[in-house]
Amino acid sequence: MFSFLQRDLPAVGRVLYRGGIPPSLDSLAALRDGVTQRQTKAVEGQLWAVEATHPRWGTAGIVCERQPAPLPEVIVDVSLGLTDAEKASAKLGQSTIAVRVKSRQKQVLKDRKALLFWLRALMEPDGAIAIDGTSTLLWSRAMLDDELAHDADLDVEALFAMHAVQDPDNPGRVRWLHTHGLEELGAFDMDVLEPSSMFVANCSDPMRAAAFAALEGAIQPDTASFPLAFPGGDVRFVPVDRFHAEAGEVHQRLRDPDEAHSGRRAVLCDPVGGILTRWLRSKPVPSRFAASVSDGPIVTPFSTVATALMAERARKTLDVFRRLGEEFAELNLPRIVKLAYDVDNATAGEREHLWFEVHRVLNGAVDATLASEPFHVSALKAGQRGEYDIERMSDWTILSPEGQMSPRNYSAARRLRENYEMWKSRLRDSARPASDPAPRG
Repeated sequence: MFSFLQRDLPAVGRVLYRGGIPPSLDSLAALRDGVTQRQTKAVEGQLWAVEATHPRWGTAGIVCERQPAPLPEVIVDVSLGLTDAEKASAKLGQSTIAVRVKSRQKQVLKDRKALLFWLRALMEPDGAIAIDGTSTLLWSRAMLDDELAHDADLDVEALFAMHAVQDPDNPGRVRWLHTHGLEELGAFDMDVLEPSSMFVANCSDPMRAAAFAALEGAIQPDTASFPLAFPGGDVRFVPVDRFHAEAGEVHQRLRDPDEAHSGRRAVLCDPVGGILTRWLRSKPVPSRFAASVSDGPIVTPFSTVATALMAERARKTLDVFRRLGEEFAELNLPRIVKLAYDVDNATAGEREHLWFEVHRVLNGAVDATLASEPFHVSALKAGQRGEYDIERMSDWTILSPEGQMSPRNYSAARRLRENYEMWKSRLRDSARPASDPAPRG
């Protein structure tokens, strides 16, 4: 079922440390606790090298590089998901330890998680940032702690990085959102030009859906139409070389056609329709759907396989959902779960996924209220409260003023922690009736 994730590939990454003097091997306590190691021969440009083995996370080749190798600041600045404090820390990284983890399970979501264990172990004593060498995805210490706090496999979102390049003439406006890391897995990377701020803020699901489809082989860099979202979210994929040959000059200038952004990569464009399409080559136009997404509701369709993977991770991270709810309880953040029900007169396991507002998380169930009217499940009605089996869960979300927390991404939680007192005050003030003046002093 998940054959598209089978890869016999090593996972590679680096940890960058503050300052130009790299840590000594003896200072890395994490390589002693439960880890066996043997020293290997360091080659030119390396200070030391070891092969380390953990009983659960496998074997890693670890080398300390002699020369500092800081990340270009632009890579840090365009990385989605990092908080401001994490970006500031990443820019302090200079000296480097590189890691290469042998593929043991030959399943990319499992093997990349093994890499994260080693990256987190090596963050001590003074790690500034870690980077997945295949996808260029940056991992802060807190991000690694969040992911390693549970046993669920990685989500597909952890296999690729998303970069948001700002418009230099319009600060705060993204002119070019794009991925890195999917081509290396046999799929292709994607560019979204001039996306709306709302699309950027909520790009996780549509870009994950497209990534799943690309990895499964359901779409190619020249696919003529793909339902990225509903309503009105059909897109056409145009290979970047064709885009630069046929698109208008004003649109070509929105992206950089350099070596790092070429290869198997496509631009999301408007689909082409009509009888003339078969004879006339249409000039590619960047997706107007992505450029126009506002705060209205959109629905992202996922394949059956993707939905199954998402549901498995949602159930395995239920404790994360519970802990986050408890941590931010005084903010009264809405907590919702998606539960799957067979539709009326279902054939071939057809199911409808419904959102419920959660009041309490119980053992094996949630006390929750159905948030909207089902389309094809007549046994349930909007507003119906009850205790619902957690085995039906296919997703969960906590809504916050810093964005959504989900089984796949906890960035909003880290931002909320950094700005907790501000949001606590704002939310308290917004909840106070107009006739109830704020206390003085």
